[in-house]
Amino acid sequence: IGAEVKRITGYAPADLLAGRVRWVELIHPDDLPSVRKSFKDAVAAGKTVLRVEYRIRHQDGGLRWLADRRQLIYGDDGVLAYVDGLLLDITDAKRSEEALLEREHHFHAIVDTATDAIVTIDPLGKVLLFNPGAERMFGYRADEILGRGIELVIPARFRPAHAAGL
Repeated sequence: IGAEVKRITGYAPADLLAGRVRWVELIHPDDLPSVRKSFKDAVAAGKTVLRVEYRIRHQDGGLRWLADRRQLIYGDDGVLAYVDGLLLDITDAKRSEEALLEREHHFHAIVDTATDAIVTIDPLGKVLLFNPGAERMFGYRADEILGRGIELVIPARFRPAHAAGL
């Protein structure tokens, strides 16, 4: 057990090695069944590498997300002998991911409920986003126009100016 265990869990490595703190007790109760299943399935399949992400309870009461990368070492008899691994604290990355998903959800809520047409295109003029307001304005369903050229909804007389601007 490495020195980083103290930073990640709040517990001294000696506490874990002596069994005063059991790793399984640190794993968040909601994550424990899937962690156990992943480990059991990996051993049953004879896998030599196990990668799982889960939450643990830090000694201070807070939650930490871990990326647990384990090597499963088997004896000559094919029975699991021991596990060696690396723990990475991915809490900040998970929080950033959650914040990004929340902003994305908020963005889509605004776009999907806007009464105005909102259309985005890529640098080549292919439609990437076509909201319900655009569907009402232009008469196309989003699934009909996504990935196609924006010129479909531009009146013919404006297409040369649009092409020049693009």
